[in-house]
Amino acid sequence: MEKKKRKQKNKEEIKPEKVEELVVELYKKGNKPDDIGRILKEKYKIYDVREITGKKISKILKAKGIELFPSDLENVIKKLKKLKEHYAQHKHDYKAKRAIAILEARARILSEYYKRKKILPQDFKLKI
Repeated sequence: MEKKKRKQKNKEEIKPEKVEELVVELYKKGNKPDDIGRILKEKYKIYDVREITGKKISKILKAKGIELFPSDLENVIKKLKKLKEHYAQHKHDYKAKRAIAILEARARILSEYYKRKKILPQDFKLKI
């Protein structure tokens, strides 16, 4: 079964500079790279930023001098904080206790990975 292609605006209509401006503008409005991709799809009918510009959204932002915190690590930290709040109220929830241990390990592994790739500074500490 062949995957159905989305109808994209004519590539000649969309200039890479225009897409890069849109990405930076949407970031300055407070959107994260994941949200920017979704907004570009829904509102502007730009389905593949990489196809038009040759760069990912995060690479465009980095080229413009904007440093990003890794979204996957941010999501793990949010989930961990929420789970710790739950566990503080429900001390006998042993599944939550195990989930906290697993999420802490995942956060540590991700932070070490991003330190190795020099995306995070070497002195970065997880504050949970």
